[in-house]
Amino acid sequence: MGDIDVFRIDPNEAGEWTVRTTGNVDVICRLLDADGNELDANDDGGLGLNCSISRVLAVGSAYYFEVGGFNNTRTGAYEVELIAPGEDPNADLHGDDRASASPLNAVGEPMAAAIEESGDIDYFSMTANAAGRWQVESSGNLDVVCSLEDAEGALLATNDDGGVGSNCLVAHELEVGQQVFIKIRAFSAFATGSYSFTVTSP
Repeated sequence: MGDIDVFRIDPNEAGEWTVRTTGNVDVICRLLDADGNELDANDDGGLGLNCSISRVLAVGSAYYFEVGGFNNTRTGAYEVELIAPGEDPNADLHGDDRASASPLNAVGEPMAAAIEESGDIDYFSMTANAAGRWQVESSGNLDVVCSLEDAEGALLATNDDGGVGSNCLVAHELEVGQQVFIKIRAFSAFATGSYSFTVTSP
C-alpha cells in the first residue's frame, strides 16, 4: 500500500463543506466519518488531476479526509484546501494583482497554486531576508511565465521556459528587506491547470 495522508475536519458550522487538493500530484481522496465509514470518494473532480469533495457536514462530528496517490504509485507535494459553507469554491485561490497578493508560505518549499480560468494571474509577495541572487522555479505540466516585480510594479526579471520542460526559472539580485512580487500566468491565454513553484534563497 502506498503512502496515505489523513486530515481531521471538525466543522464549526453545519452546511456544505468542500475539501480539495491543489498541486501537480494525481491523487485519489476519501471522506470518512468518525467511525471510518466512507461518505464519499473522488479522483479527478478538482482542477486537473486534483480531487474535490463537497458534502453536508454536521457540527460536533469529526470527519477525516484521506489522500493517497492514484494507483498507490504517485508521489509529490500537494496542499489541502477546506472551504466553509457560504464561501465560493470557485473563487480565485490567489490575487490577480499586487494589492491582493498571497504571502509566500516558505522559502525552499514548494507552494501549490492553480490557474483556475482563462486569463487568470497569480501574485505572491515576499521580502528578501538575505542579499544575493534569489530564484523562482515552477514545476508541473502547465506552461507558465514567471515574472518578478518590485513594490511599485516595475519589472525586474521574467522567464518562460528556463526550467524543466515548459516550466519557468527566473532569478534576480535582491537586497535585504527588499519586497518583491512574483507574478505567474499561463503562457497560453486559454490554458488552465495546477502548478507549484519554489523560491530559493542565495
